[in-house]
Amino acid sequence: MLQFSDDVSFGRHTQTFSVADPISTLTIEGSTVKRGFLYLLVIDPNGALRANILLEKRRKRLAMSEAQASVGAIKGELPTGTWRLEFVNVEGEFRQLKPMQYSLDITFDAPIDNAFVGVESLKGDQHIHFDMQRSLSSESRWYRGDLHAHTNLSDGQNPLEDVLPIAKSQKLDFLFITDHNMCHGQLPEDPDCLILPAMEITTDLGHCNIHGPARTLDMLDSDITSSALLDQAVAIKEQRGNLSINHPMMLPWHWHYDRLPLRAISSLEICCDPTWSTSPQATEKALALLTLLWNAGHRVTAVGGSDSHLTPEQRNPKATEPSIYGDPSTYVWANTLNGEAILSGIQAGHVYFERTCKLHVAINQGNVLPGDDVGDGTVTWQISVDNQDHEFYGQWIADGDLIAEHDLTNEAQNIQVSMEDYAWVRVDIRRRNREKHDGQGDIDGVINAVYNGNRPCFHQPTASYWSDLNLANTISLF
Repeated sequence: MLQFSDDVSFGRHTQTFSVADPISTLTIEGSTVKRGFLYLLVIDPNGALRANILLEKRRKRLAMSEAQASVGAIKGELPTGTWRLEFVNVEGEFRQLKPMQYSLDITFDAPIDNAFVGVESLKGDQHIHFDMQRSLSSESRWYRGDLHAHTNLSDGQNPLEDVLPIAKSQKLDFLFITDHNMCHGQLPEDPDCLILPAMEITTDLGHCNIHGPARTLDMLDSDITSSALLDQAVAIKEQRGNLSINHPMMLPWHWHYDRLPLRAISSLEICCDPTWSTSPQATEKALALLTLLWNAGHRVTAVGGSDSHLTPEQRNPKATEPSIYGDPSTYVWANTLNGEAILSGIQAGHVYFERTCKLHVAINQGNVLPGDDVGDGTVTWQISVDNQDHEFYGQWIADGDLIAEHDLTNEAQNIQVSMEDYAWVRVDIRRRNREKHDGQGDIDGVINAVYNGNRPCFHQPTASYWSDLNLANTISLF
């Protein structure tokens, strides 16, 4: 057995070990003294990434052989030569330095008892690469999913083998796994629920998801400052994928990277982990931010995300409901259930999200989808909700102003709006809360806007970078 231990401050720390004779298995077990963001990446003598994982106080185990691999590892030949361990600590750039002490044990030829069988990612270099063409259905319809979910690859509590049972219990058609700054080397496979690759780029300047990237984040040879990692996220998105700004107004994880080009944003997470105590307030401010972006000429898609880190039995502090995959659920209209079609649907704005109302929506009898450009035409929303345990109402928001409000039941409401005077109109679904003094219900869902593309802002946006939004003078974070 080989043993390693050390402290890693903000930055990168390298250890190596040699494999002189052929081995059948390689096992790495490790932990840290305290919680933080200390990543371990394992590189074989051929320069290929063979494992990545977030080390934590709870002991984690990586195991690999030519035919098998545990979660976080990649199976394949175990070549002789010098192997490299890269430890990366991304905390301390702007906040107080947080040195991370770790201990690690490496064992050769031990049995693998925690192998995971799933869909393999493409590999061959210092990245993990992904195929987004695998399809489960060729039907054109609304597909229900979650765009923000964690596992024990990073700081989530659910092991990968529990992901599918939870997702299927929530009746999800798809789920993006968005662990912090890394991707799984293999994903669960099921005929009814599509598990898709993603990652949450996590920095001191904010967090963003990359859904369906062509490759993983590079933390081996790149600058690991917040700005460098976020610039890398934009570059990965431009190659393939959606860049989604996560919990943009939720302290202390709010977005404040001023150099972000607004054209790079695919979607904005409006509702994030609704059982977190500050989520309702952050949701309202995210809606105000969405209004700013649309009024500035950027057709960013509103989405939800559970951001679930917990098992279904656990609860956030003071919460009475579980933080669970699929709460909220994001519905994407796609012509097939595969990764590419889901990405295309998000980019087109063919999206709504909801928590509990069991929403049904058709626009112009199904001939128009959220995100469509309808010009100066007249738009009719047909909306109903199946949940009769609560009272729900819809608010029609045009260019940021409330223009109509209607109670929603299981009998469809038909609401007509002429777009002649508006650049965009969206619908906010609220659950009535008679205990709130302002009478405003909590957000239960959002139907993305339809647009009037004749408006000047969509031809010449009035803001180009995040800093141009001037948030400090428009939306208070406190």
